[in-house]
Parts: sequence; C-alpha cells; structure tokens
Amino acid sequence: MPWYVAKPRPGIHNIVQKMRDTLEGLDDSLNYLSFDEELEILEWVYENARRYWLRHSGPLQPRSKGGIDLVVIDSAPLLPLALLSKQQDPGRPVLYENRLMFQNGMAVDPSGPSARAWDFVQTRSSDVDLLVSPVPPELAPQILPRKSVGYIPVSVDQ
Repeated sequence: MPWYVAKPRPGIHNIVQKMRDTLEGLDDSLNYLSFDEELEILEWVYENARRYWLRHSGPLQPRSKGGIDLVVIDSAPLLPLALLSKQQDPGRPVLYENRLMFQNGMAVDPSGPSARAWDFVQTRSSDVDLLVSPVPPELAPQILPRKSVGYIPVSVDQ
C-alpha cells in the first residue's frame, strides 16, 4: 500500500508543532495560532496537493482515473485534503486518524488560545467520513457526530 507524505517547507514544522501543542493544551496559554500561520498551513497543504497528489494519476484523482480507494489523514494540519479528495471523488471514503491527546474542555472556550486551531480542525473535518481517536468518546470534543467516531486505545509495540 503506498503512503503519501507532505513535502516539507521552510518554517512549516514550527507552525505545525505550535498547532499540535495548542490543540493538546501544551503550548503557552498566550501563544495563539495566528491567521497568517493558518494561511501558511493551507498554502502548504494546497501546494503539496497540487504538485504531488492532484496531478495526472495522482492519489487524489478520482478512483476512475487511478486515484486511491481510501484517503487516510493522520495529521490535523492536513485535514484540508478531505475536501480536495471529496471534490475529486465524492464517494471516496476519508478517514482521519487523530493522534492528538486533546480533551473536551479545550474546545469549549471561543476566546481561548486554542480557538483558532479548533476552528481549523472542526471546519475541515466536515468532509471526513470517520474519525479514529485515542481519546475515549466521553472525553473527546464533538468534532463529528458520534456515529462517525471510532476509538482505538493507545498502544506501544515493543
């Protein structure tokens, strides 16, 4: 099974890490994800999609043109790929494997430091068919309807 990874861009790692830390409540409480940083993430994702995944015979092409059967997104910043996948092939399933250990309370405060990051995730999750998360359903923020959320416990392979 092929696996597609976003190509790096100077400076993007720090922004992606800031977003992850903010979503998990690990970042400085005054360190908000800025509008410009959100745009930088979107530009990076769209550039990767255009250059590598939407090209002729690329993985996000419709299945009828050689695209992949299932899109698995494993990083919150890459969630815009769900919309791009659905635009190309509306019936293709999109799964988001969330690896963040976020908790419900962090998504509630609309003026808190994680508000923009949560809005980014929630808005771009609308085209996801299934969310798989290590956070038990009772503790997880309601990003998708419960029927579209699966729970997989954290495990360590030794």
